[in-house]
Amino acid sequence: MRKTKRFAVMLLMMAFFLGGCKKEEEIDRPESSSDSSEDAGNTGSVADTDGQNSGSIADMSEQNTESIVDTDNQNTEYDRNEEIYLEETPGSEENILQSVMIESEKTNNGDIVVFITNNNPYSIPDLDVQAVFYKDGNIIDTDTDGHDVLVPENTVVSKLDSPDDYDDYEVKVTVNWDYAPSYRNWIYNLNVNSNVGEDGIIIQFENAGNIDIDELEYIVVFYNDNAVSDTSHPKDIRDVKAGSVVIEKVSAYKIEFDGYEIYINQAHTFFDSDGEVIKDTIPENIGKGFMYPASEE
Repeated sequence: MRKTKRFAVMLLMMAFFLGGCKKEEEIDRPESSSDSSEDAGNTGSVADTDGQNSGSIADMSEQNTESIVDTDNQNTEYDRNEEIYLEETPGSEENILQSVMIESEKTNNGDIVVFITNNNPYSIPDLDVQAVFYKDGNIIDTDTDGHDVLVPENTVVSKLDSPDDYDDYEVKVTVNWDYAPSYRNWIYNLNVNSNVGEDGIIIQFENAGNIDIDELEYIVVFYNDNAVSDTSHPKDIRDVKAGSVVIEKVSAYKIEFDGYEIYINQAHTFFDSDGEVIKDTIPENIGKGFMYPASEE
């Protein structure tokens, strides 16, 4: 954070008529307060019981996401890297997860799709997801996934494979700061366009920034009648050069859908890149609940 310098007049001199009299002014500086309180938060797990199709770790309906910067009355050309990347963990895992919204749904074949939105004003370097499956109260299977560099405002998606037969599941989430000083996510520099092709989804990723992206991971979520019908497998694209456009095709073979969403799970470099000014908001056409029509009449 940048500090604002203050200037004040310290001395008043020159007493008229009497001369030689000197008066000093004292400058009062407000004392910073470090008082904070920890609210009781979620435990980082959710269970889906009695055939429910979704679960959530935290109810975010009454919580407003804080903006990182007020862009209404100021230039947004600033180094966002210094604003959102923290070298040290900002608090307990419990408090961090209070501002992480997690929702899960079942696909038509029983797999679990987990939507994870970071509503903190800082990036989370590493988040791990685990689905635990139960049958008759016993654990019968588990699957895991991980996400790097969860920047503010963005939603990432995990597809977790399920066993053939289960009657309950639980989603557990953990976070850590092991490599916080290194990774940077350049999702803000991406322009994404897509359309329904001959037998799948055609996606164009444009790296509009000045930094080469080492690894871009994306996933497509398919919907039918406003419910998740299936997802693609997450796919990595390596070495997306600055200014380049990459065209991908995602198969929709045997998937019934009337809409789809594209989510960018990461678009990061493995080491910090200094001096790059990036956009201040996630592009609207990257996931975030925006439904693409599967067909046009």
